Parts: sequence; C-alpha cells; structure tokens
Amino acid sequence: MISYLMIYVFLMLDNIRHILSCVMTCGIIYLIIVGVISLACWSIYADCGCQEDNLKKFIDWLSRTKKISISIFVVVWLIFGFKSLMPTTRQMAIIYVVPKVANNKDVQKIPANILIFINKYLEESIGDELNKIKDKAKGVIGGDYQEVDPNKH
Repeated sequence: MISYLMIYVFLMLDNIRHILSCVMTCGIIYLIIVGVISLACWSIYADCGCQEDNLKKFIDWLSRTKKISISIFVVVWLIFGFKSLMPTTRQMAIIYVVPKVANNKDVQKIPANILIFINKYLEESIGDELNKIKDKAKGVIGGDYQEVDPNKH
C-alpha cells in the first residue's frame, strides 16, 4: 500500500538532489578558498622569516583549518556518492510501480483473445492511417503512387 509519506518522498527526490548539489558546490568552493589562502599565507610566512610566535599561530591556524577542510572534503564526497546513487522521481516511480503491475495476477490473467483483438484493432487503425497518408501523397504528387518495399535496398 502506498502511504502519504511515500508519495511525498517520491515527489521530493529531485529537490533533495538539488539541495545536495548546492551543499556539495559550497563545500568545494570553501575548500578552494581555504587552499588558496593557506598557500598564500604559507608563502608569505616562509619568505619573510617572521617571528616564531607568529609562525606558531599560523601553524596552529593551519592545522585547525586542515582538520575542518578534511571534514568538509569527506562530507562533500559522501554527499556526491549519495546523490549519485539516489534515483530521480521518475526512476523511483518506475522502480516501485513496474514490478507491482508486472506481478499483478489480474494483469497476467488477461485472456489471449483480448490481446489478439487489441493487436488486430491496432493493425487496422494503423492501416487506415497509412491509407489516408497515401491518398494525400497521391493528391500532392499527382500521379501513380508506388509503394516502396523497406526490405529492398
């Protein structure tokens, strides 16, 4: 049985994927900014031969930033993996609905006569449409219409 929560989750899957994309993008931008700042500060401190006190503060800041950056990096990759495996709304509906229909005993009990009738009806209606198209083509071309055999090359 389909519950209200299941319908809500099906409908919200695409939105959840978009939110995960935004979080992942923000994390990547943060990592790039922190990386550039760290490299710039490291080159400034390494070149100027600053006092040891300032250098210790910078190294402490760098180690804290490194821990935060590694955490964000791991979270971004987890989100990327989760987002890659999460189905869209359409995919989830197919995953849920198709087996229910295919395994439905009522659908499997459809008599062969009904299927034959449906096939004949479709062939006749398609045949009628083809004849209408042929008649229109005769009027436009103005001559004998020759049917082309698709099997001949």
